[in-house]
Amino acid sequence: SKTEASPLAEHALRVVQRMDPGSASAYRALANVQFHIRRNLAEAEKSYRKACELESNAYTLFEFGWLLSQCGRHEEAVELLEVFVTLDPRSPLFRCDLGWWCFVARDYDRAFVEALFALELDPSFAEANWLLAI
Repeated sequence: SKTEASPLAEHALRVVQRMDPGSASAYRALANVQFHIRRNLAEAEKSYRKACELESNAYTLFEFGWLLSQCGRHEEAVELLEVFVTLDPRSPLFRCDLGWWCFVARDYDRAFVEALFALELDPSFAEANWLLAI
């Protein structure tokens, strides 16, 4: 079960961190265990921040934004997702993800614009239509 496996995963990731303290992937993986399984949001935030310091990649920014949004820090999540979108500004997925965060932050106009932009990039992108419908 996840509850039984999480201490083992966390321990293994800490060993990886000691062996390679510059591994952004290890910090991101640890943050995911802390966030999704342990529900230790404060520790997950520290681990995501460290992962971002080491290597700011799309997955880490997205997951960190998700954590911030879950903590009710929607404006911070949107700021992070704006950086996320700069990594691939022509990605309909990234644009739509930013739109969802804007929606949760109650910036409905911006959410609408991001969904339209995603559809402009890929007219068949279903998630953008779902966002528009909501």
